[in-house]
Amino acid sequence: MTTPNDGMKPGSRQDANNSWSWQTPGGPGPAQPPSPGPESPSMPPPQGTTNGPPPGGQQQGQGQWRGMTPEQVSRMYKPGVVPLRPLTLSDIYDGTFQTLRRNPRATWGMALVVMTIATLLGVGASALVVLVPDIGAQGVLDVSSLISAPFNILGILVLAGLMSYVVSAAAIGEKVTFSQSWDRVKGRIWPLIGVSLLTVFIGTAALLPAIISFIVGLALGESGGGVLFLILAGLLAIVGFLALFYLSVKVSLATPVVVLEKAGPITAIRRSWRLTSTASQFWRIFGITFLTGIIVIVVSYIVAIPMSIVAALLFSQMASESAALAGITITLGLANLIAYVVTAPFQSSVTALLYIDQRIRREGLHVQMQRAANQSAESGPTR
Repeated sequence: MTTPNDGMKPGSRQDANNSWSWQTPGGPGPAQPPSPGPESPSMPPPQGTTNGPPPGGQQQGQGQWRGMTPEQVSRMYKPGVVPLRPLTLSDIYDGTFQTLRRNPRATWGMALVVMTIATLLGVGASALVVLVPDIGAQGVLDVSSLISAPFNILGILVLAGLMSYVVSAAAIGEKVTFSQSWDRVKGRIWPLIGVSLLTVFIGTAALLPAIISFIVGLALGESGGGVLFLILAGLLAIVGFLALFYLSVKVSLATPVVVLEKAGPITAIRRSWRLTSTASQFWRIFGITFLTGIIVIVVSYIVAIPMSIVAALLFSQMASESAALAGITITLGLANLIAYVVTAPFQSSVTALLYIDQRIRREGLHVQMQRAANQSAESGPTR
């Protein structure tokens, strides 16, 4: 059985995830909810897509939706990994785990391939540091981390873009392959890098006044002016971190926008800003993102710490310091690889579902998604 996109041209009947546009009507600005059409939420969901019995204890069957409100039918409608309605925290996490479980090749497998390439490049570049004389063990580890960081960041960016497409397909019941995801995302790599650089620039701008004040305070020394500048730097740092927290939430949905709406970096930042404009949703997105970050950190430490201890025990007694450092560097790189493969798909999936949730809440995206799911159901099951 072929997948919906195998051998199909974009926009064809079997290419359900590409036959409708994620872009908002008239450009990247917010769209009005679509008017109910022949497959709006007031119509019955396709057979096999209901999510539990309808309200009132009615048994599923022909005509079960009659007399129900559109909101009640919308709550039943679940063609993919999430119900097509505003999502709760449990919906988002359940949809994330279902996406990972149903399509491991395009999630865990894709993460393994992407992050292995990034880690090998980073470890290869870091290994050259061992050849530098008189740098010391700690110096090798510190410099190696700095050298490998850009490769890891690039790998995570690519993976986040790929996962955005995989999750968007899973939300309407589609199962895409690694190659299909890469075909969709490969043209968006530079915009993804641009969004990352803009995000770093925004974060740096928030902390720049504190950094400047700190440097001036150190330059003036212990004089009265120097102390005042150091105190000012501390106050500005508090303000800067609060601003950084606010800005990080406002731009958190830019990656799915770049991939799914094919927006440029600046447009994606503006679009993410609009999607997080209401106070209630801002705090909701922050809470879910913060909780997800804690989970990722805990899992990463669970994976990395034992391997770090093992590396220290195995290589600390080696006669050759260069060989010991090389062994530690490779082991730590392997630990980071495993941590990224386990956590990055989870974190990226949560972000993609937060984006879909905001589109449903603000723009009625679920109506278009239901139509796409109906069209996919008519074309037959995916493998």
